Amino acid sequence: MDFFNSLYAANRNINLNIYFIPRFEQTEILDNNISTYTGGFKNKLNENINYAELNVDNYNDYLKMFYKTDHHWNMYGAYQGYQDIMNMLGKKANSYNIQKVNKVPYYGSMAKSSLSTLVYDDIYDVDARLDYKVTIDGAEPESKFKPRSMRYEKDYEFFDYYIHYFDGQYGLVKYEFDNDSDENLLIFSDSYAWQIDYLIASHYKNTYVVNLRYDDYANGKFNYNEFIKENDISDVLFLYEGSATIFDQYDYNFDDKIVRD
Repeated sequence: MDFFNSLYAANRNINLNIYFIPRFEQTEILDNNISTYTGGFKNKLNENINYAELNVDNYNDYLKMFYKTDHHWNMYGAYQGYQDIMNMLGKKANSYNIQKVNKVPYYGSMAKSSLSTLVYDDIYDVDARLDYKVTIDGAEPESKFKPRSMRYEKDYEFFDYYIHYFDGQYGLVKYEFDNDSDENLLIFSDSYAWQIDYLIASHYKNTYVVNLRYDDYANGKFNYNEFIKENDISDVLFLYEGSATIFDQYDYNFDDKIVRD
């Protein structure tokens, strides 16, 4: 939480928001679980930092909102996250219907690690069709961005349909919406954002999604105040799995990569 407090101190004019995604096996199954640390993390945050959390009360909630064979939330969890985040940002979420994409067996990262096809998932999506302009690292995409269409890879059972369907493996994605908003949003996230970043972006004029694992940021720095000034940012959102937010489990190295002087 020291990093987030220092981020707020670096620019007190920014509306700083954290959305926390707890995985059930990290909260109920493990003896030394993440819920042990969540309360302390929240309580030590600066009171001016907004915080919201995905509510996973029981195992049935977990089964509904997360893939069984993969480490990501599915669209049920992501859509609840979208609604929670818009409430945290003081905006009204739009209503969409969740639907199964088709009957393609999806064996996610955990199935791939164990080479098991005993259990599979389906890919779900919302019925949102939004018009926006998108650039990737400052340039127009060479192929269709966020295709949200499925091809069936019969020759490889562990094909990553999550990445193929939702896309997003880029350092900087910019969404531009033609709407009534004059606000700009900066999102720091990873693959957890891919299902809903464009839904969140639809409430802003410009939205910048930064993934510190890719492109210029893979081995470089992100200048926080410089980016905010150059792009007239009003709101900042951190959208990560809980263990990444608290422990930097996947070595994003927030403290070193995000320069805030």
